[in-house]
Order: sequence, then C-alpha cells, then structure tokens
Amino acid sequence: MAGIVVAFVLALINLAKRAANPAIDVLEASGDPGESLLTDAPRGSVTGPGVVVIRLAAPLFFANGDVFSRAVKSAITSAEPGSVRHLVVDMEAVTDVDVTGAESFEALQNWLADQSVTLGFSRVRPETLDRLAQLGLLGDQTVYPTNRAALAALSPPEPTPDPH
Repeated sequence: MAGIVVAFVLALINLAKRAANPAIDVLEASGDPGESLLTDAPRGSVTGPGVVVIRLAAPLFFANGDVFSRAVKSAITSAEPGSVRHLVVDMEAVTDVDVTGAESFEALQNWLADQSVTLGFSRVRPETLDRLAQLGLLGDQTVYPTNRAALAALSPPEPTPDPH
C-alpha cells in the first residue's frame, strides 16, 4: 500500500512539474499550429511583419502564468525594437485559466499596453472564452477563428505592383 501511495505522489509531482513548464511556441509565418519556431528560433523571430503568434500548450494557472509572461516578453523584446505591434495568443490548447494565472495574464496585458502592442486571441475554445470573460481578461481584444485569419487581418497589405 505504501508503494502505491509513493508512486501516486511521485506521479502528481511529475504532472505538476510538466504543467509548470509547458511548451510555448512562436508560430512560423504560415500560422499553421503544427509549424513553430520553438527554441531553435533565431533571435528576433516573428510570425509575420509586426505580428507574433504564440501558442501556450497548457491551461494557464498559478504554476505557469509567470513562465508564459516571460516567454511572451522575451519573444517581443528579442525582435527588432518597435517592430512587434500585435501579439496573438493561440489558445487552442488552453482548457482553463485559474485566478492566479489570470492575475499574471492581466499584468502581461498591462505590459503589452505599455509597449504599444495590441493583444488578440485565436482558436479559443468556447468554454475558455467564457472563462476569460468571467475573469475580466476579455476586453476589446479581437478573437480570430484561426492563426491565418489573425495574420491576414494584422499583417500590412502587400504593395500592389505598378502596372507601368
């Protein structure tokens, strides 16, 4: 019986450790959630001109809220100064947000506002969207159905070639 309890406790510790350090990816320009720059991204990588799409692959809660905030700040500050104007958080894997995670995210929203970076969301599950609204995290941010839709809406238009 003692062995089962020890194994259970160790499994819980392992689960908490993994959840506290989730995969956080800056997505490639295609916006495809299967393609990401991961840790091999060259310094200053962005998803598109002026846009960073970042994916959190876990619920946002007390153990990883600060980790996520640091990753976002790093993605924005490692780009050329002033080049990032929009951040889109791909929320497809975020199944829940707790109060402490919300506090951390609110602080991140304030930091983004100070940097003149707008915030949007993509691929948000309906129940997560409700939770964001309940926690007061969903203000005037745009929610995009896909990452490609976010890139299309936020990237500057392609210059039209001169017909002459």
